[in-house]
Amino acid sequence: MQTLAELSRQLAEHKVTSRDLVERSLALIADPAGEGARTFTAVDPQGARAAADLADLQRRRGRQVSPLAGIPFSSKDIFDLAGEVTTAGSKVLRNAAPAKADATAIARLKDVGMIVIGRTNMTEFAYSGVGLNSHYGTPRSPYDRTAGRIPGGSSAGAAVSVADGMVSLGIGTDTGGSCRVPASYCGIVGYKSSHGRVPLTGCNPLSFSFDTIGPLANTVACCAMADAAMAGDWDGVVPERHARGLRLAVLRDFVLDGLSPQVERDFDRALKALQAAGAVLSDMSFPELRELPTINSKGGIVAAEAFATHRARIAAAGSVLERLGGVDLGRRLSRPDGAAARDDRALRGPLPGLRRGAAAHHPQHAAGDCRACRGQGLCPLQRHEPSQHLCRQLHQWLRHFAAHAGERRGALRAHVHGAVGPRPRSFRGGRGTGAGAAGRKLILAWCENFDKNMVTPYTACCSGMFRFRAT
Repeated sequence: MQTLAELSRQLAEHKVTSRDLVERSLALIADPAGEGARTFTAVDPQGARAAADLADLQRRRGRQVSPLAGIPFSSKDIFDLAGEVTTAGSKVLRNAAPAKADATAIARLKDVGMIVIGRTNMTEFAYSGVGLNSHYGTPRSPYDRTAGRIPGGSSAGAAVSVADGMVSLGIGTDTGGSCRVPASYCGIVGYKSSHGRVPLTGCNPLSFSFDTIGPLANTVACCAMADAAMAGDWDGVVPERHARGLRLAVLRDFVLDGLSPQVERDFDRALKALQAAGAVLSDMSFPELRELPTINSKGGIVAAEAFATHRARIAAAGSVLERLGGVDLGRRLSRPDGAAARDDRALRGPLPGLRRGAAAHHPQHAAGDCRACRGQGLCPLQRHEPSQHLCRQLHQWLRHFAAHAGERRGALRAHVHGAVGPRPRSFRGGRGTGAGAAGRKLILAWCENFDKNMVTPYTACCSGMFRFRAT
């Protein structure tokens, strides 16, 4: 097991060359006794060797290079690589047009000198946490490989590429555990970044509300370095942080239900290690988590958004979504009779400061009645850049409220700051009130401002300056 810091030091001290690292990776990938054929869907030996030779030449000439320059890494087959087809683990996309540019996350790693060795296998369209792929094979977990244990998913190949030493860093995505689950199955570290920290540009989507990009590596420090590089805020150093005085809450209900004895022992050992290092642990209960099975009983937001994203592909060729029942869940959540449940989840999640009761004032109506909803019965949440995500969701909901203000009893009060003028504005819209028309006018004015200029609404939105409550 080699860390990024160790490889960086060896390269700086000329104990190893980048070409050595690339050749070692290629040999392990090509080893017929190993998992390379199932772990990688495509490898770029020529491009990797050329990039390695350039990094070695720069070091020989004494040029200042990034500490990560010349270190190979693997890229999940969900990311665009310029000139290559991104299949997202599916045969449906094999004949798609090649990407015109690298995904932003991958481009940023290349900017600090790292080398893409190839594309790693994944669950088709990232829709599963177990890592199976019937098209390209399933890489086996290093744990009990003879029995052929699953690697976890959806970033299955990314995890196995690191666990087997083919690379020291794999880049994956995490929507509901797709970095963390395979990392745990394969005995390495996986990290889910905050939503929007790393741009999703050039990443094939699954759920635009939950998709994130994260690293898989041998240590937490390795993940921290890669995450900072992909986020664009790395200065070449990962400062040491000590655990002494760090306060951590330990959930004792729901998440620990049904643990196997071995996992329970490992978890307790990790807690004792944190305490020995000076961390202060406090047990806590979070009973609201027990609502999750009910909340997600119809598939949750991810299923609905996955269906919305892939519905055309599913209709044309089918996919793993169909086999896993995701299509049925997505269709069911898209119908008007499922609107109330989805409204409650969607409204409580993305809009800052929205009280739970507000969903009761969101009007239900038959599909096709609403031009703002484009005949879908719900305001569509469109694909977009993550930096615009929260505000664009708000934009769609505002148009919906503007179209339906006063349709039901009760009212929705909105305080809109910085959206359409220098002073805070507010309205209260309800059945038979003149304020309803004023509210619609205010909202539509904000939407027009949004269309013209993303900056002001986005800043206001993410600062929590839009507040909704039921009245």
